[in-house]
Amino acid sequence: SVDERLEESFWRPLPYRWRPLGNPEEVEALDRPGAERFFRRHYAARSLTAALVGPVDPERVRQLATRYFGRLASGREPPERAAFEIQSGGERSFEATCQCPPQARVLYPTVPFRHPDSYPLQVLAAVLNGRAGRLHRALVEQQGIAFSVSGMQHPLRRAGHFAFSAETKGSTRPAELVEAWDRELARLIALPISAEELDRVRNRLAADGFRRLRRPTSLMKQLLIYEGLGSWREIDEWADKLLEVSAAEVKRVAGQYLTRDRRLVALYHRAAEGGTAE
Repeated sequence: SVDERLEESFWRPLPYRWRPLGNPEEVEALDRPGAERFFRRHYAARSLTAALVGPVDPERVRQLATRYFGRLASGREPPERAAFEIQSGGERSFEATCQCPPQARVLYPTVPFRHPDSYPLQVLAAVLNGRAGRLHRALVEQQGIAFSVSGMQHPLRRAGHFAFSAETKGSTRPAELVEAWDRELARLIALPISAEELDRVRNRLAADGFRRLRRPTSLMKQLLIYEGLGSWREIDEWADKLLEVSAAEVKRVAGQYLTRDRRLVALYHRAAEGGTAE
């Protein structure tokens, strides 16, 4: 798909460019012995994480875990792998046609899960996001060039990226959305962020995070996701770290990570009626 091609282009030559289900040629070349070796290597007890939420008895849980999982081989503990770093090589571009509304995406390499800068980057995204965010007010309400728009920080275990995404409105071209994004980003870096705006977005982030934990199923999913990324303790520490972020830190990470020489600009054009998307 077009999105898979974009991911491959952005992450090259790093392992995150690989598709979770593999490429067609890799799947076709897979045999039973190879599949069994892969299973034994990656599906050992050391890779197993369980989350239980609710009024459980810890001792009873340990007994059941030993009963049902104690027979599994622990497997070899893999070495801790270092974080990825994408080297600056100048701005890159990606264009494609698709069966979709015309849109633009701009991807910037940032930092992995629990990196100190991941928190001001999340606050930066909150300043830009939502119906009260800067991007919606500027590109959707004031300029009327976008139907939808967002800015998101995506921290992964060994790397991360910040993504600007926008869908065109009317006769707007995808490249115009990128130009508008650059203007808003420059404005954010150049002008002060008020204490009122910063408090509003930090509090909204924290409140949204706590709301996701009200339901046991949602809490369980968050525990598993955070442990998969690096540590379930993020669920306890995340809100406090966000509330400590200052306006100066938000401006610093915007200027440090969201630079033209490190980004990939993707422009999606609608395929002609009856045509084939790339």
